[in-house]
Amino acid sequence: MSIQNNVNLDLVLPVYNEEKILEKNVKKTISFMADNFSEQWRIIIADNGSTDRTADIAEKLNREFSGKIKCLHRVKKGRGGALKQAWGQSRAEIVGYMDIDLATDLKMLPSLISAIKNGADVSVGSRLSPASVIRRSLLRKILSLAYHLIIKVMFRITKIADFQCGFKACKRTSIHHLLPQVMNEEWFFDTELLVTAQRRGLKIKEIPVEWTEHYESKVRILKDVFTFLVAIIKFRLGL
Repeated sequence: MSIQNNVNLDLVLPVYNEEKILEKNVKKTISFMADNFSEQWRIIIADNGSTDRTADIAEKLNREFSGKIKCLHRVKKGRGGALKQAWGQSRAEIVGYMDIDLATDLKMLPSLISAIKNGADVSVGSRLSPASVIRRSLLRKILSLAYHLIIKVMFRITKIADFQCGFKACKRTSIHHLLPQVMNEEWFFDTELLVTAQRRGLKIKEIPVEWTEHYESKVRILKDVFTFLVAIIKFRLGL
């Protein structure tokens, strides 16, 4: 079912098996947005293939916060696919997303959205900004730096430091035509979107963030390193 919009800002929360934190963090996000955003906004809970109680909790929140929450349910797993569908159906002026674990502090959200209001086509949180405050393991820090170096060298990207931070916003009209060109529907979606956006000459604004690694994260280092390498090669070869 298509998402019908009469709002200025759609913030997507992609979720997969998040029954433990979904209700608490959605309510925290709603409270923050009610206190900090004067325009019409909405949260889209984009469930991508959950097998626990995530979908039921999302529908419960939808009933409790009617008009402020929409639920999108996909059978197929994949954060990128969920974002492509939610953003593609949106009619809001600004679309964005953030990870449901709230690794990026919510207080950075107004800056992310303001960058779009001030003329950027895409705004992204950057954990690699000198002004960012980051709490993460040394191994994850090294792997992240290596990943971003590979992307910069392989695709000659000069204007972006952090491709994979789960904290982004876009002017819908600027990225709407890009979405069909972004083929990856999993974690590599973020990188492919930003590389494509720079190639098309869109204005990209990075903002510093406060970001805390959650050790119960679904990121599995060895498996995800291999998955990303395959995705990079396929994207480089145009597959």
